[in-house]
Amino acid sequence: MASFLTKLAKLVRGGSPQGQQTRAREPFVADGKIAIQYFVEGAQLFDPRTVTTPVRVVTQGLSKFDRPEFELVGVPTEMNTEAAMVLNRIAEDTVNTKALRDGDNWVSLLSGGLTVGGQLKSMTSFGHPFLRLTDASTRPDDPARTALAAMAVSRARARHEAGERDDATAILKRSIAWFPGEALSGTAPPAAANLNANNSLAYFTLSAWGEDVDRNYSAAVTRSEALVAAELGGPLPRAVERGVLEADAAALLDALQTQSIGLESIESALEAGQPVTLLLSPIVQIKGGAVCVTLPIGPVSYRRYFFEGPVQDRLRAPDIGRLAAEIYGKWVERPSVVLERTRDVAVDVYETGFCFELEMPSQALLGFESAGAGSDHLPMLSRIIASLGRELAAGLSLDEIKARWEINTSAAAHESGLVKLRSLAEQEARELSQQKLGVRKHLQ
Repeated sequence: MASFLTKLAKLVRGGSPQGQQTRAREPFVADGKIAIQYFVEGAQLFDPRTVTTPVRVVTQGLSKFDRPEFELVGVPTEMNTEAAMVLNRIAEDTVNTKALRDGDNWVSLLSGGLTVGGQLKSMTSFGHPFLRLTDASTRPDDPARTALAAMAVSRARARHEAGERDDATAILKRSIAWFPGEALSGTAPPAAANLNANNSLAYFTLSAWGEDVDRNYSAAVTRSEALVAAELGGPLPRAVERGVLEADAAALLDALQTQSIGLESIESALEAGQPVTLLLSPIVQIKGGAVCVTLPIGPVSYRRYFFEGPVQDRLRAPDIGRLAAEIYGKWVERPSVVLERTRDVAVDVYETGFCFELEMPSQALLGFESAGAGSDHLPMLSRIIASLGRELAAGLSLDEIKARWEINTSAAAHESGLVKLRSLAEQEARELSQQKLGVRKHLQ
């Protein structure tokens, strides 16, 4: 009896009757274990590139794992690779993690923080049962655009990291051509900010790679409110009283400029003569309910925008605080416009832009307390102040700044302001080149 109980205990604990541990089951890997098949109507295609019409893409072989087969419909031939990758991923998830059924919402995390997903619907196609992956917001016979577009971004980024930049760019451009998304169409699904429901991440990634930066960045932030919030570094902004905005603009500058003085001892550790400096970003973010700032390395000359010289004092003038509040009030309902017009400050100057997936070291901003309730307005307000500092450093007059932000309608002031900003951008490009050289020398 004791021998039998001993063997039973070992079995319950995972041991074998011979006292050897049973090896853990290897995770199911779809590649090579199931087939991906392509069809037009009921005819199977052995090379889907031979047709120009959309195809059905299905799995074959999951039944031996006691799972239903899956399908995608309406897939253009240029997205066949992404379709196969999506089906392989969903096959692995249903075997390894959870048996998926009709009506389930499927979400899977890809590398780089991307999310692929959709809704599963039981269908009968040409006499055979399938679980069809669809976008939750579309009809069952529509393509699963969200999933395919997310997989395209994931595939493109992998190619880019491997040094295949042209191929990576082509993947994203094909995805956009098929699924351009709709500007100002609303919000991505809750708790899935990077689901790429409007293909915004394809535009966003192209912009990050330097491809038609302004146009692609604008396309990205006008297609996803979730992306706007991520880029702002906090919730979507809300309407705030003008007096609170003016007081907070002054208080933010005071805290930032005071805290930047504490960086001098750290900067002394940098080699003398280097063209770089530790620089407190004037762009705040909300993290865990706290107002935080990043501490990036930037060219020494960028200090003139906020922390030294005449611009430092000019930013503190009451008329600049009033202008910041006026700009905020005009664009609070369209924060994507603020992101577009402050992109040069966030990316070229402080490199805190494109923060949707990049977490930079941050610290709480000391000595600041908002004059109003809440902090939702602070990230956008700080971006406006940062842009005003850059515009003042470029030599723009108040009329030119107002024209840029459409506070006035002077075409001449708008054009002259753009000329000055283009000149500054060229100067910044030279300084950024020096920065990279300086950092490399410092690290050697």
